[in-house]
Amino acid sequence: MGVWLDDRAYISSKIRIYYSKENILYFENTYTDGSSGVKEMISKPMENGNLRIEDKDGNDFGEYFIINEQSQLEFWSENGNFYTAKSI
Repeated sequence: MGVWLDDRAYISSKIRIYYSKENILYFENTYTDGSSGVKEMISKPMENGNLRIEDKDGNDFGEYFIINEQSQLEFWSENGNFYTAKSI
């Protein structure tokens, strides 16, 4: 689906969202120190054409992502959009 750079201070990671051969959606973070993490996600098309991506098992903060029409990755919570990562 895409690769983005999260260049916020103290985070600095490369984000990759992709489908596996088994058609499972994954969200992978790779940090500058070499550590990484992968979570299984689900996607939901939105009426405006954007794609909402959320943790398959949910999360404690109500956070989710939106891939917008410019292929940017928006970070959302119940308080609104709090960060947007550009595609690389």
